[in-house]
Amino acid sequence: MTLAELNGYDKQQFVAAVGGVFDSACWAADRAWRKRPFASFDDLSTKLIQEVQAASTDEQLALLQAAAPAKDSPRDLAEKYRKKFGFPFIYAVKEGEAPAGVEALNRRLKSTADQEVQISLGHTFRIARFRLENIVG
Repeated sequence: MTLAELNGYDKQQFVAAVGGVFDSACWAADRAWRKRPFASFDDLSTKLIQEVQAASTDEQLALLQAAAPAKDSPRDLAEKYRKKFGFPFIYAVKEGEAPAGVEALNRRLKSTADQEVQISLGHTFRIARFRLENIVG
């Protein structure tokens, strides 16, 4: 779909089209809808991300808890990570890039909880942008 089409959608259509970029957090799209029209793809992406940044801590944590864990993570380290932080290890990798390795997981296990929430949100934003690129042509 085009950005012009997306700008013309009512709230229900808009949320149906882009609500899944943050997994189950359709509330971000619901809130971003009122900021239409979007001037560009980057404007749309930024406004969706800003809704998550402005969300409550509980909403942000729920978003992270619902995320799919990074692929190819060693199971024992992934479980250790989930136990420590309360959400799966999230690592944004675009098709063709090298996957997250044991090194990245080990490094992030040394983070504080606050640091890891911010790092994981950053990866979540990158994943959402990849997904948005597949929706908006």
